[in-house]
Amino acid sequence: SSCVACMAHVLVLGGGGREHCIALTLAKSEKVDKVTLSPGNGAVLPAKVAGCGLSLVPPKFSDVVQFCQDHGVALVVVGPEQPLVDGVADALCAAGVPVFGPSKAAAELEGSKAYSKQLMDRLGVPTAAFGVFKGPACAAEAKAYIEQHGVCVVKASGLCAGKGVIVPTTKEEALAAVDDMTQFGSASDTLVVEELLDGPEVSLFAVSDGDKDFDECVVATQRRTEDAAANCLGYSGAMDLVVRAFSVTGAFRISGRLHCTVVSVVVQIP
Repeated sequence: SSCVACMAHVLVLGGGGREHCIALTLAKSEKVDKVTLSPGNGAVLPAKVAGCGLSLVPPKFSDVVQFCQDHGVALVVVGPEQPLVDGVADALCAAGVPVFGPSKAAAELEGSKAYSKQLMDRLGVPTAAFGVFKGPACAAEAKAYIEQHGVCVVKASGLCAGKGVIVPTTKEEALAAVDDMTQFGSASDTLVVEELLDGPEVSLFAVSDGDKDFDECVVATQRRTEDAAANCLGYSGAMDLVVRAFSVTGAFRISGRLHCTVVSVVVQIP
C-alpha cells in the first residue's frame, strides 16, 4: 500500500515479548528506518530500535498522538488489548495517524467475552453452548447453570491479561472456579460459563482492510499448562490439524489456501 511504501518511522505500543518480536521484525524491513517501542521491557534492542515511555491515557491518548505528530511516525502498531479497547486506534485515526489495530467498537470482541459469545450466537456462528451471568446473583446463577449442565468452562468476561479462563475437569472444580473468578477483579463482574469442548484447538487469524483479506496464519494449542487459569502454549504451522478438523466440521474449505466461511474480523488499516 502507499502507507507502507512511504514508511520510515514505526511506533510499536506494548511491553511484552509479542511487541518485542514485532519491533525486531519491523526493523528488518528496508522500508523502515526507525522503530520506537513503548514502553518496551528492558530487553536488548538493535540500533534501529529505540525505547521510550508514553502514557496511554484514554480517551484522547494525547501523549501518543503528540509523539507521532512531533516525530513523523508513519505507522503505529498496537499490541496490548487494553488500549485498543480504550480506543487508541480511534484517537490515532482521528488525528490522521495510520494505525494497525481494531477500532474501539471492533476491540469489544476481545474486551468482552460475553459480547463476543452473544454476537456469535446472534449471527449463527457455531460456538459452544453458554450462559452469561451478571449482577448481584451472578455467582449463584452461574453455579446453578453448572449444576444443570455439568462440567463447564468458567470465564471472567473482561480483560485479564491473557488469564481469566479456568478449564475444570469435574463439576466440583467448575463450581469452585466461579468463586475463584473474584481474583480477576472487575473483569469478573460478568461471567461466561460455557460447554467444555475437548480436543485440539485451532485458531485461524486473518488480516483485513474491510474489503479483502491477506495472508492467514494458523495457530494450534500445544498443551495445557499445570495452572488451569494460565495460558496454553501455542505453535504455528498446524496445517495437519486444520485439514483433519475442518474437513470433518465443514466450517472451512481447503483450496490452495484457507477460506473462513463463518466470520471475518476487520482490522482498520488507513
